[in-house]
Amino acid sequence: SWTLKFFTSLLVVLSIVFCYFFVKRFTKNKNIALSASFILAVTPPYLSHAIWAHAYGITIMFPALYALERISEDKRWFILSAILISSIMVVQPMVAPVFGIFFILYYVMRAIIEKNLLKYVLISGIAGLLISMVYWIPEVMKYGIALGKIYATQQIVSFNPKFGHENRVYPIEEIVFAPPYGNIFIHHGFGIVVVLLFLIALVW
Repeated sequence: SWTLKFFTSLLVVLSIVFCYFFVKRFTKNKNIALSASFILAVTPPYLSHAIWAHAYGITIMFPALYALERISEDKRWFILSAILISSIMVVQPMVAPVFGIFFILYYVMRAIIEKNLLKYVLISGIAGLLISMVYWIPEVMKYGIALGKIYATQQIVSFNPKFGHENRVYPIEEIVFAPPYGNIFIHHGFGIVVVLLFLIALVW
């Protein structure tokens, strides 16, 4: 039990470090990177004490995005990024569609700004997805589409917002105004400060 708790906590801490390096690379500004890492660290619903694969999946997201950023300098980074993306797809099914949204937004934004197809970035995403099928296709063939391991993914695809062991919809007030306590896993809300920063970022 101690071993699992320690390494889960270590991965959560490393995810904040990885976030810093990705944002620094992405924005080319270490002050923005420090601010982003700090906000991530103090956000109430971010990974806490629970021992679950979600922590592993989120931690891998930032190195994967960092590797995608490095492709512009050296095309060989697409190999590492594809491996990391496939790992996200396998480690935790709920994280997979979340990363997919991040990847699409990242790719579309960069492609528009740079006016470039970003072929190797696109290949990385497709390759990562195909590699993960080595695991998922046999699993679905064996257990069927109702496989418990992809239950969370089915909820997201079907636009059913009920998540977690509570299996309920979280009202907007719980998201905006984080309660001073969480459940056994994590807090539900982001908090008014984080929500305001998000809105400012959208307008800015």
